[in-house]
Amino acid sequence: MNNLGFVEWTCFKTTRITKKKIYPKTIKQMFSRKNFYWKLWRYTREPDHKLAYRAYSAKCTKAIQAYYRDLETRLIQSESIDKFCRYVNGKLSGRKSIPPIKDADGSLITDSVTRANIFNKYFASVFTCDDGSIPHFTPRVDVSTECRDVSFTPLKVFQVLKHLKPKNSSGRDGFPNILLKRLARSLCDPLAFIFQASFRSHVLYLSAGCMR
Repeated sequence: MNNLGFVEWTCFKTTRITKKKIYPKTIKQMFSRKNFYWKLWRYTREPDHKLAYRAYSAKCTKAIQAYYRDLETRLIQSESIDKFCRYVNGKLSGRKSIPPIKDADGSLITDSVTRANIFNKYFASVFTCDDGSIPHFTPRVDVSTECRDVSFTPLKVFQVLKHLKPKNSSGRDGFPNILLKRLARSLCDPLAFIFQASFRSHVLYLSAGCMR
């Protein structure tokens, strides 16, 4: 990153997005007990109290690790992409403001558009131009494997529509999710027919409007 000339100054205050961690009641009780041992050692300065604090602190650490291990195991077993993305985003932290950077002349740049152009120029310089060649990939399934029997029933389409997130923003089809979700009972039959006909004829009906 030194090639980009990143410079951070103490006069620029940056704010980090942090989220409060939520633990179960048992771990909260352990934190209270750990705090008690800490205050006791700070008051008495006895070696035994210090050892007790360290031992209980290690116990708290193991309990937290076990809690996150169980949480991530249940997250994987749920097979939910939305839950996984929310969990990963919760682990990330970012800055609300980007510090000044240096251009090729060594001048400090604070303008957002100019900084974006500098980043774009640098990233474009390290990209590889497409030569049009497609690399060979070893097939992961047998060549005789085919997808023939797929049934698009109105019930399946209805269930998918009812589980859409009720967003007001429109997709490429021009219809928001909240509209499709509210009209799921009326749309499930014609959409199931369109999907089944498209699959059997190997033709994608782009004019269907609701192809998502």
